Amino acid sequence: MTEWLGLLVQPAVILGGGALFLNQLNKRIDSLRSDMKDGMAKLNDRQREDNKALNEKLDRLLESRLPAPR
Repeated sequence: MTEWLGLLVQPAVILGGGALFLNQLNKRIDSLRSDMKDGMAKLNDRQREDNKALNEKLDRLLESRLPAPR
């Protein structure tokens, strides 16, 4: 009887440990995905700001090079 119980419990413990490991791994992956998404959003915001600043500088440069209206 004890042998049968051991044969049933051992795989259950191994599967339970594997399930816990996969659960923790999935949580870590979700955390990294969230961090990556936040980082990309910050980069996009900064790129938009940089493009706006460059466009303003380009506008000023072009206006300074245009002939004055008469």
